[in-house]
Amino acid sequence: MYIARILYPVKVLGPGNRIGIWFVGCHHRCKGCSNPELWKVDEKYFITIDQVEKLIRTVAAENEIDGFTITGGAGETEGKSARDDGYLCADRPTSWYFQN
Repeated sequence: MYIARILYPVKVLGPGNRIGIWFVGCHHRCKGCSNPELWKVDEKYFITIDQVEKLIRTVAAENEIDGFTITGGAGETEGKSARDDGYLCADRPTSWYFQN
């Protein structure tokens, strides 16, 4: 998968202290997009699910995570995969910020 940013704490895209994950790759090219620099998939953004999980576990070891915010990319591709593959914690709220 392709992820540009994983940030903590994100406090503006959902309640509490959240981990924000910005996916890369979107074919919609919406006018007014807040992250047009993330439209094009670039190999420098490639990361495995194992690497993402390790980052999340590292943050969780020393911080309380109230949920996740998933944004960027095309909702029907990367974000759907992240949700359906179940690598996010099912016991924490997840906000999905996709515009089509």
